[in-house]
Amino acid sequence: MTSQENEWREPRAWLLEQASHRDVLAEVTATWGDTRLEIRWYLGAFRSPLSLVTSVRAVLFHDRAVMVMQDRAQTYHVVPGGRREPGESIEATLRREILEETGWTVAFHHQLGFAHFRHLTPCPDDYPYPYPDFVHLLFVAEAGEKVAEAQPGEYEVSAAFRPVDEALGLPLTHEQAALLDAALRVRRQLR
Repeated sequence: MTSQENEWREPRAWLLEQASHRDVLAEVTATWGDTRLEIRWYLGAFRSPLSLVTSVRAVLFHDRAVMVMQDRAQTYHVVPGGRREPGESIEATLRREILEETGWTVAFHHQLGFAHFRHLTPCPDDYPYPYPDFVHLLFVAEAGEKVAEAQPGEYEVSAAFRPVDEALGLPLTHEQAALLDAALRVRRQLR
């Protein structure tokens, strides 16, 4: 066992035990560069060890619209957000990333669930993140004020609110459509 694997063994065991008690909302195998990942999305409140949380994202609503991100490959997703900085709280990451990527503040947020990522390829040399498992926390959020122009990340080219019905008609992946549907249900319950 490598030192990286040993360092993350205890939080990983906790994560796997927590995930085993939940239903999988969606599951996919993805390739990011040279890395293959298994990704499973789960619903419900989840308190992960901060050492496993690499990103925080939200389905962001404003009135009857949802924020839709379009990436360089001309695909769409509904979970703006991004990487947590060292020492940064979950809430601070959520607010900073939503503001950077969309230009909007967050008025209210509620945890929707989490995405569990598991590496299927060997650990790259000098890899600075948890291996083989890491987590993205997912929230339902209401936009507050538009205070800046959107600065989508290195993968996105646009960020715009679209009417929910229009967003549901976009060619979203199965997991993005499932997350939007779940967020709509949670939003209705919170109102």
